[in-house]
Amino acid sequence: MTPMLERLRERFSADPGDLRSFSALEEQWFVAGSWDDLIWLCQRRLEAPGLAKDPKQRSGLLFKLGQIHAERRGDSEAAARCFRDALAASPEQRP
Repeated sequence: MTPMLERLRERFSADPGDLRSFSALEEQWFVAGSWDDLIWLCQRRLEAPGLAKDPKQRSGLLFKLGQIHAERRGDSEAAARCFRDALAASPEQRP
């Protein structure tokens, strides 16, 4: 991991509500195909206190996490859990 990515990861680990760090890490790890890192990132982001108050955003992130599990990891059980959680978080949002 580059020093820049390590600093971003440390910043994000300290504050999962840090959208700048989240976005930068998400882009880097998606392009690199670092699916385990991306799963960690999304799961950690779901722990952000502000996300609990925004069901639409939470649902979208859970859907994205489900896609990663299904399409990149081949884990249909984890994907199904994420999709169910996304629907439960915001039933009216249908990605």
